[in-house]
Amino acid sequence: MSKKSSILLFRKAYIFIREKRLLLIITVLIALSPWFWVFARNYSLILPFKEKYYYLDQSQIDEIDMLRGEAIASNLGIPGRLLINKYSYFAKEIFIRYLKTSDPHYLFFEGDVDLKRSTHAFGPLYLSFLPLLIYGLMNSSKSSKKTKLLLLLFLIIAPIPAIFIYKYNETLVSIPSFIILTIFTGIGLNTLLKKKRFLALIFIFIILFEFAKFQHDFFVHYPDRIAKQIYSFK
Repeated sequence: MSKKSSILLFRKAYIFIREKRLLLIITVLIALSPWFWVFARNYSLILPFKEKYYYLDQSQIDEIDMLRGEAIASNLGIPGRLLINKYSYFAKEIFIRYLKTSDPHYLFFEGDVDLKRSTHAFGPLYLSFLPLLIYGLMNSSKSSKKTKLLLLLFLIIAPIPAIFIYKYNETLVSIPSFIILTIFTGIGLNTLLKKKRFLALIFIFIILFEFAKFQHDFFVHYPDRIAKQIYSFK
């Protein structure tokens, strides 16, 4: 192969990698993420999915009845019935649940209450993702209108499956949220590689350091932790 053809081949390979770099970064970030490893290890304990769907329980219905009684006693009449009823209460709870899917403590520190779905030493995402996520959100606004609207739509829709499950922060149905947040993290890292390579390399080192810490906990401490939980339920 001549020198000229070798240079041409190298240039084509470089262009291909550069164009596909964002997809590669997102794929690697997902593969490094704690939720991915926990799910891969415990899929037989998690599936089939048997969680109950969310509905108003008796304590909430009793609270609604109490509030409506107080409204009637205050002579609020029809306005009181419109403001305090099962539908408005359910809508409020759904909105709260939607916001809880973005709870930083859940996402970056502890994760799911159930040890089968979280190590409890790490959240589903690494804390080092957070500044890159914010940077990615800021830079995605500079994308084309179509791309920007599509990303925004995914960001809004992704948490919806989780709000209809009875238990808060159910990891399995929160996976769409993890993926879209990782996409924005990837956008942030990819943009940083273009503009401030040295800072991007620092973030890559921090992510790999967190990954090493997670791997230590995952293979050394987590098996005993989850075994104790499973044994305690037998």
